[in-house]
Amino acid sequence: MLVVTSLQGQTEPLPDAKGVEVAEQVNGEYSIKFVCSNTENNRYAYPLVQEESIVELDGHEFRIKQMNEVRTSKEVHAQHIFFDLVDHYQEGTFGGTHTVDEFFSYALNGTGWTFENVDVTGGAFIPNFGEGNVVALIRQICDAFGCEIKIEPNRHIKIYKQIGTDKDEQFRYKHNIKTIKKSVDTTKLATVIKGYGANGLVVEYHSPNEAIYGTRYAEPIKDDQYTTAESLTERLKQELVDVPEVSIELELSQLGFDVELGDRVWVIYEPLGIDFQTRVMEIKRYPFTKRSPVVTLSNKKRVFTDILTETKVDIEENKKETRSRIEQTNERITMEVERIDESIATLQIEADNIQLSVQSLDNRMGQAEATLTLHANEIEQRVTYTDFNGNEIASRINQTATTVTIEASKINLNGITLVNSTLRIGETMDWGSKELIFRDNAAINSPQNTESLEIWSIGYVYLNADEVRFDSPYGYTGTIVNLSTAGGIIWGANAPYSVQYASSAGNADTLDGYHASAFSFSGHSHAGTYVQDRFGQYLSIYVDDATGDLVVYKNGVNMGRAQLI
Repeated sequence: MLVVTSLQGQTEPLPDAKGVEVAEQVNGEYSIKFVCSNTENNRYAYPLVQEESIVELDGHEFRIKQMNEVRTSKEVHAQHIFFDLVDHYQEGTFGGTHTVDEFFSYALNGTGWTFENVDVTGGAFIPNFGEGNVVALIRQICDAFGCEIKIEPNRHIKIYKQIGTDKDEQFRYKHNIKTIKKSVDTTKLATVIKGYGANGLVVEYHSPNEAIYGTRYAEPIKDDQYTTAESLTERLKQELVDVPEVSIELELSQLGFDVELGDRVWVIYEPLGIDFQTRVMEIKRYPFTKRSPVVTLSNKKRVFTDILTETKVDIEENKKETRSRIEQTNERITMEVERIDESIATLQIEADNIQLSVQSLDNRMGQAEATLTLHANEIEQRVTYTDFNGNEIASRINQTATTVTIEASKINLNGITLVNSTLRIGETMDWGSKELIFRDNAAINSPQNTESLEIWSIGYVYLNADEVRFDSPYGYTGTIVNLSTAGGIIWGANAPYSVQYASSAGNADTLDGYHASAFSFSGHSHAGTYVQDRFGQYLSIYVDDATGDLVVYKNGVNMGRAQLI
C-alpha cells in the first residue's frame, strides 16, 4: 500500500491507487507513477496528494514532481527523494586522490544518507572535487571510479563496481525473446581508437569488428595517468563502441527466469550478424497487480546522469569569491587557488622541486609576490613588490648545504646571533667606508648612549686599520692596536680618579722616543732639544768645556751662563 505524507507532516494510507508503475535504471531514473481517485477509501489521503508531498512504498520515498488533476482523479509522477540531494550544496573542496569511501563520506556529510561500499577498491584522483550539489558530486565519483550505485530503502546507498551478476544464457532476437520495443543506434560505432598517455606514450587499438564495419576512428583518449601500453589499451577497449547500441524492451516472464537490475546476458542479433553482451539496464515493476515486470536489455554505456543534475552542476564563476584548480601529471602536481582580481596562490610539486607562490594584484598600487622554492640541493625564498611605476623592490634568501645568502635593503637580526669564524662587512675589493653603528646612531662614547658594548676574546683583540699604499712593497700599510687580554684599558667616565702607579717601571729608560743613553754618552743632539718643560718650552743645558760654565738655552735662544763653583 502507498502512504502519502504532506509538507505539513500529515501522513495517511492511499489504498485506492491504480496503475502503479515503479521504474528503476542503472545509475539513472528511479520513479513511481500512479493514478488515484477521490474515493471513500482515499478520503483522508486524497487531499494530501499535492506537489512536493512524499509517497512511500516498501521503505522507498518518492517526492511528487508532476501531477495532472482531472475532476476527482490525479495522475501522479514522483521521483525518488535521492534526487532531492540536488538541492543540498557541499561547500569547500576535497580534491585529490582518495578512496571511494572518503569521497562518499564527504559528499553525503550532513544529508542524513548512509552508504555501503560493496566491492570498489583503490583510489582515484578527482581535481577540484566539492563546491557542488550532492547528486553532481556522486556523479563525479562514479565517473572517476567507473562504479555504479543502487538506491536502497531508508535513505541508504550501495556502491558496486558493477550492479548485477553474469548470466550464462544466450538470447536470440526473434527466437526466444519477444520484443515489445527495439532500437538500434550506430551513431557512435567505431572500430579503431588512439590513446595518448604520459611520457609520449601512444597506443592504437583495432577492434576485431573492423573486418565487419571497416576502419572507423573514434575520438582519441588523452590521459596522463596511463604510463604503460597495457593499461592504456584496456582503457581504449572500454571506451570504444565497436558494436551497434541496441536496446530491446521485453516482458520478464518471457525470459523464463528471474533477472535483476544490472544482470548481464548474451544476445545474438542476426540482422547484423553479431552477438554481444547486454545488461538489464531498466526494470519496470507493477506492484499490486499480476503483470510481469518489463525489462530493457541494452549494451549502451550508461553513466550517472539526471536532468536535474545538469541544471545545477555548473556554478556561475561570477558568484564565486575564489576559484581553485588542480592539475596532475606523472611529472608534477599543480594546485592553484585564485581570489578573483585580487590574489593567486600556486603550489607546484615535482620530483626534485617544490615551489610555493603567493601573488597579490592591485591595479591601483602595484603587484606583490612571494615565492618559496625547494630544490634537491637548494632552498630559495623571494619577496618582491612592483609599484605602479614599474619599480621593483625585492629581498631574497638562498640556502645551500654550505652557504646562506641574504639580499635586501634592510636586514634585521634580533636576538642572539652567533658568528663562528669571520664576519665581513662589504664585498671583496670594496674600498668604500663601512660603519658599525651601536644602538641609536650615537657614537659609542656618546652621552646619549647608555648601553654597553663588550668584545670578548680568549686570546688577543686586534683593531686593524689598513691604508692602501701602492708604493709600499707589501701593497698596504696601516696601524694596528693590540689590546692584550693580560691587562685592561679603562677609559671615559669610569676612569680612575687618581694616577695609578705601575708596580714595575718597565721601559722607563725611554724618553720621548729616545733612549736615556743619548743624554749621557753619545752627545747626539736632536735640534738642540733634550728636555721639554710643562710650558711646552724646549730647554738645552750643557757645560762649556772651555770655560767650565753651565750654559742654558730656551727655544734655541741663549739665556746665559753661570760659572760652576
